[in-house]
Amino acid sequence: MAWNRGARSEHERRVPTPARHDETPADPFVRHGIDDDLRERSKEEARTDLLARGARVVDRLPELPILPPLRDHRALGDHLRRRGALFSPVVVFGEERLSRGFTVLDGLRLRDGGLPEEGGYVTLDDEALDAAGRRLQREPMTEGKAAAERVIALLRSAGSREARDRIVLWEIVSHMSSPPPVVSERALAEPWTAAGLDPDEASRIAAALRRGERGAGRTGVAEREVRALLADRCLRQAETATAELPREHPLRSEVSDLAERVASLVRDADLALREGRTEDAARDLAVAVELAVDDERLPLRLGAIPPEPVQEVTARVDGRRVVVTWRPSTSTAGTVSYRVTRRTGSGGSARETPLGEVTGTEAVDDHLCVGGDAHYAVVAVRGGLGVSPEATSTPVMITPDVAEPRTVSDETGVTMSWRPPPEAIRIEVLRGEGTPPHGSSPGTIVVEHDGSRFHDASVRPDVEYFYRVRAVYLTSRGRTRTSQGRVIRVVPGPRAVPVRDLRVSPDPRGFAASWTPPERGRVRLFTDRREPSVPFGAEVDTGPEALPWAPVPGTPVVDADGRARLPLSLPAGITHVLAVTMAGESAVMGEHVRVTAAPPVTDLRAERFDTAVRLGWTWPEHTATALVSWRSDTPREDDLPMSAEEDREVLGTERRSRRRYDAEGGFEARMGAGPLLVTVRTVVPTGDDEALSVPVTVRVPGRVVIDYRVEPAGLLRRERVVRLSSEVSCRMPEIAVVYTPGRIQPHTGERGRVLSVLPARLLEPGERVSVRVRPPREAEPGWLMCFPVEGGEDVRLRQPPVKELRL
Repeated sequence: MAWNRGARSEHERRVPTPARHDETPADPFVRHGIDDDLRERSKEEARTDLLARGARVVDRLPELPILPPLRDHRALGDHLRRRGALFSPVVVFGEERLSRGFTVLDGLRLRDGGLPEEGGYVTLDDEALDAAGRRLQREPMTEGKAAAERVIALLRSAGSREARDRIVLWEIVSHMSSPPPVVSERALAEPWTAAGLDPDEASRIAAALRRGERGAGRTGVAEREVRALLADRCLRQAETATAELPREHPLRSEVSDLAERVASLVRDADLALREGRTEDAARDLAVAVELAVDDERLPLRLGAIPPEPVQEVTARVDGRRVVVTWRPSTSTAGTVSYRVTRRTGSGGSARETPLGEVTGTEAVDDHLCVGGDAHYAVVAVRGGLGVSPEATSTPVMITPDVAEPRTVSDETGVTMSWRPPPEAIRIEVLRGEGTPPHGSSPGTIVVEHDGSRFHDASVRPDVEYFYRVRAVYLTSRGRTRTSQGRVIRVVPGPRAVPVRDLRVSPDPRGFAASWTPPERGRVRLFTDRREPSVPFGAEVDTGPEALPWAPVPGTPVVDADGRARLPLSLPAGITHVLAVTMAGESAVMGEHVRVTAAPPVTDLRAERFDTAVRLGWTWPEHTATALVSWRSDTPREDDLPMSAEEDREVLGTERRSRRRYDAEGGFEARMGAGPLLVTVRTVVPTGDDEALSVPVTVRVPGRVVIDYRVEPAGLLRRERVVRLSSEVSCRMPEIAVVYTPGRIQPHTGERGRVLSVLPARLLEPGERVSVRVRPPREAEPGWLMCFPVEGGEDVRLRQPPVKELRL
């Protein structure tokens, strides 16, 4: 029986027979026991005999891919090895889902999505890739996770589900092609059937690979070699290997077409070079190099094309080194790198020093001498051969400034010292009044000095001066060059006076600090959690990073009593408030105050439920306990309202932890029915004591609760007596006794009949008011209930049991 390769056919027949002792009916392509004379018989006789022996016969074997459908197939294989996955669907679906069964010859189809006839197959579509990406996000960052993410990205780059199906089939074919020819077809198929591949398809793929090799002897070996060379893009070696293939073999045309494409790209590049389109030529040759990596002439031709030059080369001094940067070349074909050269001197003393070749857009020169002029040239290089025109930077020079400047000033003058650079020939000091000085600035003077320090006695107290201290160098051309210079601000004057009477007191918005302004200088407040180690009256350094304390924002205001006042916002707990007086360049430590802060609650709100009141508020940061108290808000005998700040008799107090507040969703307590003033303070412990925040108060209107009962009366008990009472003294409004027919209890008296109205009156505690009514005789049931005539949100009628209301 001849095995012809070609398009896959669905005309397959299976004849199940009992398993022999050496194989099972599921064995693919059973060949044992086929006699040599079988080849002499007719095709139909051979088919009948094979079926009788338990073999499975197919008309044609599947057509397998020759070239990898993915350009980056090597990268895909590397990522799968790092992930430890057999092939890419393992990353997308997982081994467990694949083990339930899948097919590949008609595209990847997983059989865990339902019945095939209902369209229940799972495919390698965009939704599957998105789901796999979301699963990977939950994994910890490892090398395997990174490899899996790159596998997903490569599959997504294929663009369509059909392209991904071809990639999966190529992975399986490549894996089966790896073992030597002595491995049987069953051995080739077993790893894939164990992974979930349909046994029938695994057998067909293995047979298509092995039968194609063995059917032609040396031709099969040559075919495998050509395929491997094409997979590695070794076109020239593949052309040589095709000599072993038959003239009509399809691989010959594949290789020939690929060689013609490379030749066409080379011809297009030659034409582009003649027309001056160098970048078009480079792109064509880059594609040709990628298709024929073993052609040694193509990289040389590509590298010989000069790339586009770089743009905007700049050189800047960073301490004692030079950093050179540039915009990259616009050339993208081939490998483009950049050579950087330093040029110093001129004429006969000119020198060029290569700094190296980099692929980025930055180079660092650590060896330029101090005081030496230099400029830098950058060229783009393609493939190590083609060199672009150069681009150069403006000249730069390393000119370090003086180090460790120190300044001391008082009302008599300014003294300054520094450490000069060893390469400098001298130090120049300029002074400007009000603004930093330059060599040509008006009012700039040169201060005399001895090289490492100077004393300026010509200054006036409380005047702002700026000193620029710069080093002077001698260049290689015999000229002088100065450094940028270090600018130092000085305000000479007498020593600052410390603050002696700092006070911090509670404020409605938190705290407020106050002090007596000193005669000279300005006072700045700072806060710190720790007690300051600087003693009172000591000088402090006010440099940008010298003070370890947090400054208090805001501008102090002087009150009518002559004291300066500044609001403070302090966190919960202990805070030290420090006062520092600054006068010119002098700064001295004043008094400091220890404050225990309990920040108040915010957004306090209240809601009444009869005699119970429910509170809610926003806790300030770092607080865990609140103290809630409530007082009566009834008017005094003279009918003048009392303010919330006046002392009143406390009706109740309760502490509430923040944990319990969060668990219960707020604070609730029974506070009585009358109008209330409810106050909330936060509590912060301070060692053996505790601090309370400023009070936050909310008014809660009162609500009167009147109870009523409905009792039967009369000889036949058809009449009812309605009695009303209250536990506290209150003003009872007009109340109507209403009869409403129906089975559903009413909530208002709108649909009922008013049987009686009790007039408004003052109701004393425990006093009862009653009325006797006769409900109408109705066939259907009804309800007898009480309702306020005018409504009223400050009065609630508390109903009796439902059995008293139902008639």
